[in-house]
Amino acid sequence: MIATRAPKQELKHLLSIRLGQRISSKELQLFYTQMSILMESGTSIPLSLEAMQKQTRHSPLKQIIRDLKRMVHEGQMLSQALAHYPKLFSPVYIGMIRAGENGGFLSKVFQRIVILQGQQLELRNTLRAAFAYPSILLLVAGVVIVFMLTVILPKFIGIYESTGVVLPLMTRILIAIYTPVSRYWFVWPLLLGALGWAGAHYARSPRGTALVGSLKIDLPLLGPLFRQVYLERLLRTMGILLESGVPIFDAIILTRNAVGSHRYEQLMTTVLDDVSQGQGLAASLSQSALIPPTVSQMVQTGEDAGAPGAVMSRVADFYHEQIRDQLRVLMRLIEPVMTLIMGGIIGFVALALVLPILQLSGTLHPS
Repeated sequence: MIATRAPKQELKHLLSIRLGQRISSKELQLFYTQMSILMESGTSIPLSLEAMQKQTRHSPLKQIIRDLKRMVHEGQMLSQALAHYPKLFSPVYIGMIRAGENGGFLSKVFQRIVILQGQQLELRNTLRAAFAYPSILLLVAGVVIVFMLTVILPKFIGIYESTGVVLPLMTRILIAIYTPVSRYWFVWPLLLGALGWAGAHYARSPRGTALVGSLKIDLPLLGPLFRQVYLERLLRTMGILLESGVPIFDAIILTRNAVGSHRYEQLMTTVLDDVSQGQGLAASLSQSALIPPTVSQMVQTGEDAGAPGAVMSRVADFYHEQIRDQLRVLMRLIEPVMTLIMGGIIGFVALALVLPILQLSGTLHPS
C-alpha cells in the first residue's frame, strides 16, 4: 500500500515541482544519461536514485531526485513517480519508461531516451543558432535608428527651422514619425508592453495556438522548414515509442501531445480514429497532405515488415539531416537580405537628415 504524504511532505513536494521547472535541458540530459548507465550496469532503481542524489550538488534537481527516491521506496513505479512532474519529465518519456518497466527492458528505454533527448537538443540549438544572427542584426539596427531619431534628429530639426528651407518628402516623413513618438514617449512603452502581453496571452490560447501553428507551416519561405521540423518530431517520437514497446494507441496519443503543432495534432487525432477502426497506420497517414507520399510508403513498408517504429526512426534521421542542410542554406539567404533591409532603413534615415542640408548648401552656393 502506498503511503500518504504528510502536509509537510506535500508542501515540500509542491515546492520541488516549482524548483524543477527551472531545471535546464542539459541537467535533464545528464539525468537520463546517468540513469541509462546505472540501469545498464544492473543497479536497481532505488540505488541509482540514491547515487544520483549524492552526486548532484546545489541544484533543484537534487530535491526532485530525493522526492523520486522516496516515492519509489513507498512502492510506486519509477514511471508513476516521474508522472508527478509533468512539466519536467515529458509524458512521452514516461510512457516509454512505463513500457520498459512492463517489458523488462528499462535500460534500453533509457538509452533511447538519451538518444532522443540529444537529438532534440541538437535540433533546438541549431534552430536557435540559425535565427541568432538576424536577431542580433535587428537589435543593432534598432539601437542605431533610435539613437539617430532621439539624439541626432532633434539637433537637425533646429537647423531646419532656423533656415526656413522647404523640407524634402523623406525628411517630412521622418519628422512626422518622430513628433508623436517624442511627444508621447511615455505612452509607447506601455502600449508596446500591453500589445506584447495581449499577443502572448492570445498565442497561448487554443485559438491563438492553432492560428500561430497554421501560419508557421504556411509561410512562403519558412513554411516548408517548419513542416519538416514537425514531421521529424512526429516520426522521431512515434518511432522511438513503438521501438520501446509502447502500444500503438498510446504511442499515437503521446505523439499527438508532443508534436507541438495544432495541424499535426489534428492529424494524429484522425490517425487515432482510423487505427481504432482497423485501418493501418500508413494508410491513415497517406490521406493527409502534411505527410509526403514517400513517407507514408516507407511507413507501409515498415508495417509489412513488422517494424514500423524502426522505419519511422530512420526516416526521422533523414529529415534531421535535411533540416540542418536547409538551415545552412537559409542562413546564407537571410544574412544578405537582412543586411540590405537594415542598411536601407538606416540609409533612409541618414539621407532624410542630410538632404535638407545639401539642398540648403545648393541654394547658398549655386553652381
